[in-house]
Amino acid sequence: MSSYRNHQWAPLDGYGDDGASSPMGLRPAIKWLMIANGAVFVVQLLFFFSGTEVFRDFFSLSRGELFSAPWFEFYRLFSYQFLHDELYLFHLLFNLLGLWVFGNGVYDRLGQRAFLVLYFTGGAFGGLVHCMLSPAPVIGASGSIYAVMLFFAFLYPNAPIIFFIIRMKVWVLVAIFVGMNLFSLLTRGGGNVSVGAHLGGAALGTGAYFLLTRYPGTGDRIQRAIRRKVEVRQRKKAKEKEEALDEILAKINEQGLSSLSDSERRILRQASKQANKTRP
Repeated sequence: MSSYRNHQWAPLDGYGDDGASSPMGLRPAIKWLMIANGAVFVVQLLFFFSGTEVFRDFFSLSRGELFSAPWFEFYRLFSYQFLHDELYLFHLLFNLLGLWVFGNGVYDRLGQRAFLVLYFTGGAFGGLVHCMLSPAPVIGASGSIYAVMLFFAFLYPNAPIIFFIIRMKVWVLVAIFVGMNLFSLLTRGGGNVSVGAHLGGAALGTGAYFLLTRYPGTGDRIQRAIRRKVEVRQRKKAKEKEEALDEILAKINEQGLSSLSDSERRILRQASKQANKTRP
């Protein structure tokens, strides 16, 4: 990837003089994403050098595994993002570098929750696009990084960046990366690189930017809608539990405590524990 210095951060607020609150400091979510990717890579190496790839096989993503019967293994859309090639360390290092380079600016604009949504949905959408284009398995956080990178490029297109020894604007570098992936897709079908994941992540990042900038209240509306659905589900579960408890108490009143089944006794114990927790 690349490194940057002296970005034009004027649109952002809240930076201090210390590294923890400056554009170059690691934000908490970014730090933990980097740690998680590194830790998973160590686990991969332990399995790999022990002569088995069961860990990679269980968490990687492919078209056949994603839609395998009888279960749709949708968890793979997220788990594959933490896996990297055991024989090519730069696969992991480039993704971590990209997360560090582009993540801070996007994080500071969106906040932690929205940044994580962008990161993981970018990777998931990139994984889906890959599955549409190729049956081969895929691993890596590249789709997530491309989503963050595109969002950053639209936020700060003229920010200077150094790619190896060449100084250029961010939009030029990102255009080169996306153009190379498009060229690879059109001429070689992507080769050994998952251009589908790259381009899918890039498309998600682009769409997210225009959605949130053209319709600035979209994020809040989505969060409110999710919160309402969660509250409705919680109320429904609470009502079901209350009705089940009423039936159990009625059964005890009519037939005695010995008439309860194991599942009914378990419900009664859980209700008793909950009542003790809420009691002042």
